[in-house]
Amino acid sequence: MGNKFFTIDGNKNFTYSNETEKDLVQALVELGKQKLYAVHKANGNVGSSIGSHVIIGRNRMFSGIDSEFDYETNNKIAIDSLLKYAAESAGVSMDSLKSPRVRRDPVFSSKFFSVISQALPPIITATVNYMFMEVADVRNIGWGDTQHFKVASKDIFTVNRIGKGIKRGTVQRIYSEDITVNPEGHELTIGMDWYQMVSGRYDIGEWLYRVGLSFTTDITTRVYNQINDSFATLPTPLQIGGYTESDFVLLAQRVKAANGNIPVSCMGTMTALASVLPNNDYLKMELGQEYSSVGYLGRFKGVNLMEIPQVLVPGTVNTTLDLAVAFDRLYFFSLDSDKPVKLVFEGEAITKEEDSLTSADGQMIISVQNMYDAKVASASVYGIMQL
Repeated sequence: MGNKFFTIDGNKNFTYSNETEKDLVQALVELGKQKLYAVHKANGNVGSSIGSHVIIGRNRMFSGIDSEFDYETNNKIAIDSLLKYAAESAGVSMDSLKSPRVRRDPVFSSKFFSVISQALPPIITATVNYMFMEVADVRNIGWGDTQHFKVASKDIFTVNRIGKGIKRGTVQRIYSEDITVNPEGHELTIGMDWYQMVSGRYDIGEWLYRVGLSFTTDITTRVYNQINDSFATLPTPLQIGGYTESDFVLLAQRVKAANGNIPVSCMGTMTALASVLPNNDYLKMELGQEYSSVGYLGRFKGVNLMEIPQVLVPGTVNTTLDLAVAFDRLYFFSLDSDKPVKLVFEGEAITKEEDSLTSADGQMIISVQNMYDAKVASASVYGIMQL
């Protein structure tokens, strides 16, 4: 499923673009992929089920360049080629790009932002996929459509003992539930430094990645807030307060049994997973090397431990550094069963540019709009441990 998030051929604008514009869009997507790959590599996710979806590819614009290790060169080529394409389309020289007249030229602006707008959707959905591919059923629907999910019951029938002469027992039924997800509009308005852009010093791959990360952070906050809010509504056996080794095993066993003995994974932030340790001090000593190198155990009592990447609440990075994902919760999921989160995108990201001269510092202002919504609804049973 993950590979489709870098697909741009299905975009109608891309389909009808000329070959130069297609190359430019692909080049920008490559830069975003490289940046995402670098994040995975730094987090130790390369080669994992997440990292394997970020494949460094080739592009005609990067011919002869190692696209994995020469990011700065690729970035410079992509920017210069984009500016040259927009300038030639508008009939202006590259030497005149710093002129406000060129930035306001409708042809130049249209060509420049056409490429940017086509590169954004695959990068946005790729960063979302990086965060949620393990726990979310991600769908993309057409404009104006509504996504329905059928959530089947995990209950089973009760076999009754009957005596001779009795025709049958009580009729039993299992009911499913229909869930509707209606995407809502979300928007962010951001700036691009035009003078850095025309001088070739702007990191456009980083900019693309940050746009995707911003939407991912918003979705992450919404999803895990919903999961946390469901704690009080879970059946009592599926909500446990406080960690003990025996309660960890018990909750994992309950979730596994309720989902037809499908293996259980325990997910949490690094802080939460660090709490999962045996009671025996000697066993702790034996596990010390693995625990110290990663920060938590990879597997405990037959349960895979999986880290949820932590994100900061937007606007707090330079102040309070508020964490968006609860660091005192462990989530028990049967991930090979029905995924607990239903994440739906409608259409594709829409960009709208504003006149850079309306900005006091000459920034090129871009609004990015995305339609999406997420609900916690699953046919599989999950449990939560409050540490």
